[in-house]
Amino acid sequence: MSKQSNNSTISADLKAQRHYAERTVQEGFDFGLTVADAFVRGIRDIGYINTGRALDELIDNSIQAEATKVMIAFGFEGKSDSKPTSLAVVDNGHGMDPLMIRLSAIWGGTHRENDRSGFGRYGYGLPSSSVSQGRRFTVYSLVEGGQLHAVTLDLDEVTDGAHTKDGKIVVPEAKPAQLPQWLTKQIRERFGSELEHGSVVLIEKLDRLTWKTSAALERHLLQGIGTTYRNFLRQLTVWVGEKQVAAVDPLFITPGFRFYDL
Repeated sequence: MSKQSNNSTISADLKAQRHYAERTVQEGFDFGLTVADAFVRGIRDIGYINTGRALDELIDNSIQAEATKVMIAFGFEGKSDSKPTSLAVVDNGHGMDPLMIRLSAIWGGTHRENDRSGFGRYGYGLPSSSVSQGRRFTVYSLVEGGQLHAVTLDLDEVTDGAHTKDGKIVVPEAKPAQLPQWLTKQIRERFGSELEHGSVVLIEKLDRLTWKTSAALERHLLQGIGTTYRNFLRQLTVWVGEKQVAAVDPLFITPGFRFYDL
């Protein structure tokens, strides 16, 4: 016998379904293709195999931006430097204008739509990889002769409705910015000067790192990046922390590559 629709016999799940639908309409949902907050949580849970594969997305972007130098830097709060509380991927590529910085933080915000000449095609890499590792990310960038601008997306603020406008979650506009001092210091040490053009993706509120300590991160990233980008490292210099990445041939047959002599 089918359940009646009155409140005394209605299925608990159907009741919850109706409550959800009514609340959604009352909150002004416009029936866009995705529910933004749930979409972001889902992207976080889908994730990557490990932190290294997530950061590869950002290195791919650096290469497509014509960078010759890339740095993965660790940031720490307090006196301990054993476990990073933030990490950044920095490059000296051509950079982005403020409008493009804002677009880069949006899933699907790319000028490389269906471009098969490089790595990216859909504009998902930067935001997906960033939220897979932490709950807050900031994109800094400047073009040659331009001024540094930045956009920050904080998932806790998204959940609290801070970026909701007319029922939609809206990425804020890019604004003039300054890099954190610890990061500026590391850029000077690795690049030989402050960033004159290029991009920085700073990931904070780290809660999903595969390797929790800086030593473990450094060890795995040096080997993973060295293997993945071994053919790019002839023209590209990459640092992880204070160490330069050396190319790794997984078959160990290329003279000069890491582990060949061993």
